Amino acid sequence: LLGYAVDQGKEQVRHMLRFVYGETVPGEAEAFFFELFNLKPLAPLSEEVPEAADRFVRVSLEFLGRLAAMKPLVMVLGDLNDEQVRQFFNDGPLGGQVDRYPEAFLEQLVQKSQGLPLAIEELIRYFALLGGLQYDPQAQAMVPVDADALLGLRFPEQWTDALAERAKSLDETSRYVLQMGSVFGDRFTPELVMDVAQLEPEKIQGSFQPLWEHGWIIPDLGNGLGFRHPSFQCYFYDTLQDNVRVRAHQLIARQLDGYVQQNRRVHPAMVAYHAMRGNLMDLAFQYMNLAGVQAAQLGSVSGAMDAFRTALGWLDAAEVDNPDGVRLRIYDTLGALSQRHYPDFADALLRTVAYHAMRMQDTDKLVDALYQIASTLEFRGYYQEANEPLASCLALLDREAMPLEVATLQVARLENLMRLGQLSGAEQLLETELLPLYRRHDVS
Repeated sequence: LLGYAVDQGKEQVRHMLRFVYGETVPGEAEAFFFELFNLKPLAPLSEEVPEAADRFVRVSLEFLGRLAAMKPLVMVLGDLNDEQVRQFFNDGPLGGQVDRYPEAFLEQLVQKSQGLPLAIEELIRYFALLGGLQYDPQAQAMVPVDADALLGLRFPEQWTDALAERAKSLDETSRYVLQMGSVFGDRFTPELVMDVAQLEPEKIQGSFQPLWEHGWIIPDLGNGLGFRHPSFQCYFYDTLQDNVRVRAHQLIARQLDGYVQQNRRVHPAMVAYHAMRGNLMDLAFQYMNLAGVQAAQLGSVSGAMDAFRTALGWLDAAEVDNPDGVRLRIYDTLGALSQRHYPDFADALLRTVAYHAMRMQDTDKLVDALYQIASTLEFRGYYQEANEPLASCLALLDREAMPLEVATLQVARLENLMRLGQLSGAEQLLETELLPLYRRHDVS
């Protein structure tokens, strides 16, 4: 809830729920969303995981069902006039206290923030840091300490400078925690940060609550945390020295690799990313290749192709046994995956595999590549051309020792002849090749 105080957060949640449920909001829904969004950012939703999961499913499905049944709102975007800007400030970041602010200050606030809500909030926090604003518990909003003194304080050149000044005011531990969190991305977990930050767990754990209260982080689902805005993550990531950033990625990659060895669920692409950023190219290649395998197993052709292509780009920098053989296996897999969706790409890859298999005198791989090339040509409707690699396969096989493989190839040739309408040729192939093969070997 973008760093609202607890009471403000509750009121924002109530607004959202009344928008969906009307004036009568179920107590269970209100309690659930209070806990999810605002009140317990560093704890699971419930001590009893099954009960929490059941409640999550029940409440969220009802909420989404009501939301889906509502009539869509039509919004027309346009510039705000002065009165609308004032109303926006009063209802939003200034918490109904706009009349307590000097007009000159509000004009500067509009100019420097360009109307961006995040920029407005950061500028408000900046002036609170300077002592020009303070929190009024009765109004539940930031208000000027002294209007004349507030006008004496200078606005920063850009609103991002206010962000930098706020960051400078952080204690060393809090700043380090945010820097380590930024290495994970815009979301992270306290557990992971504590595992890689190499500080006393008590110090790290104690920093999360103040960071939330001061608007740096927000609770994510479950026990996760996230930066309140992506620009915060980018800012703290950029403040890390290059060697520290590389070392942090190395620690994360090894920690996640350890989780995998413990059979904990970790997406291999995440391990690969951190390993790559930490210059652990062996580990990066291993996990990106695994990400491709998993995507292929799930039927995600585009996901598998992206992962395998990335892995190929990292292969030269990784120290692996028989890199040429590894490259050919990836080409082979990519070719098989892309036959239907990207046949031209698949054909080029498979011909590369066939060429290298011939140079390596690897008959099994060559036969497999030629068969895949024929399949790719068939997908494209080139049935006459498909019979050429099939004939090459047959020339490489021992017809007596491998009758099943020979029968498979001959059936493929037969089907292509029939698709082309060459019925006499199909009949001749059936009588001279397939039937004698079946009689000799009882192939079925």
